[in-house]
Amino acid sequence: MTQAFQDFLKTVVIPKDDLEFGKAVTLSCTESVDVSPEVYWSAFDDYFRLQSYLGMHDNTKIIKGDGGVGTVIEFDFMGGKTQEELVEKDDVTKTWSIAMIGSNPLFSSYKATIKVAEDTSETASVTMTIIATSAIQDAEKRQAQLAYTKYMLRNRINEVLCLLADNDGNVLDFEVDVNCSFEKMWEAVDAWSGCSWVCQATGAEPCPLPDKHDLRRKIFFGDRSLDERLVTVTDNPPSLTYELGRSDVLKTLFYRGKVALEKITEQKTKVKYTGIF
Repeated sequence: MTQAFQDFLKTVVIPKDDLEFGKAVTLSCTESVDVSPEVYWSAFDDYFRLQSYLGMHDNTKIIKGDGGVGTVIEFDFMGGKTQEELVEKDDVTKTWSIAMIGSNPLFSSYKATIKVAEDTSETASVTMTIIATSAIQDAEKRQAQLAYTKYMLRNRINEVLCLLADNDGNVLDFEVDVNCSFEKMWEAVDAWSGCSWVCQATGAEPCPLPDKHDLRRKIFFGDRSLDERLVTVTDNPPSLTYELGRSDVLKTLFYRGKVALEKITEQKTKVKYTGIF
């Protein structure tokens, strides 16, 4: 995980009372998205497609149900299995909720709710709320976990936009082998304040927003620029994912890009890129 991201998570404020072990904590995020409430809500029509598409839901399988309320799925998580149940889907209020059955290494209880409302005639206001009890006993690690969970709320809201784009076929995939060592290539990609791997970029400026629990940067292309948000960084496999909202430069309402690296030889690296828009 990039050092910039680790340092930023330390600035995410978690109220002292929420750090008590065994306490149910409520975390919430509201985001305006550039699609109508009806379009956004349509992503929840297929429960199995939605859950299998979301990150950290590897090898999803159906335990019971047909996709309606009461459906239970199971997926791989941190070396074990986690089960979730769809407990609410209200097409009138556009409210969707899932709850974890049992516990896993991170949480002893977990419930996530998404509510979609009209923002303007062309945009939706989406609120994601999590009520969870941490299973981590170490206080410092528990604080880091809650900070990361708080940061991930906006990721989850925007992940639904990725699903909608994928449904429409708006996905670009390519890979290329470059004559550069894996270590040198990853050092360039992992540097949030750098832009040496970004085509035609002339500079980069980190723009952390602690009050919004957001780590962003401005990428310059001469007199033009893009505002990017860091989604996540993983070390195994090594990858960086970023996103941006409405862009006049790219002519998109939403864009998420992922760069993943794979070592081929000591001096050759495979770069895999996926863009969803």
